Amino acid sequence: MEDICPSYETYYESYRTNDVGIKQSEYVEINDKKMNAKLNDTYFEVFRNGQWEEILIKGVNLGMGKPGHFPGDAAITKGEYLRWLMYIGEMHANTIRIYTIHPPEFYEALYQYNLTAEEPIYVFHGIWLMKRDS
Repeated sequence: MEDICPSYETYYESYRTNDVGIKQSEYVEINDKKMNAKLNDTYFEVFRNGQWEEILIKGVNLGMGKPGHFPGDAAITKGEYLRWLMYIGEMHANTIRIYTIHPPEFYEALYQYNLTAEEPIYVFHGIWLMKRDS
């Protein structure tokens, strides 16, 4: 498979947080698009330490349901999401799949987890599309 990124420049963005300091995110820019992940013939690759690195996806599905609540209630707290992400990291999964947009607490917990984790957790994010009646 032909490399879709034959030449590129490396960029770094710094994110300042109150509790952790500064964390850098690497990416390449191609045709005004920022990229930090791609596919090759057999693996996903992420851009880390100035080069493309193959990763094996080891994932977990994460829904919005919490026992005793309907999924639409969005009853999961940031603390619960963060605890689940720590468990997911401890079992050496590196990816989660979510099927719809979650409440802000999920994204805040994921961001907080990835700031301090040795290995980040990546997300395959789905969304619901409503079918229009013609």
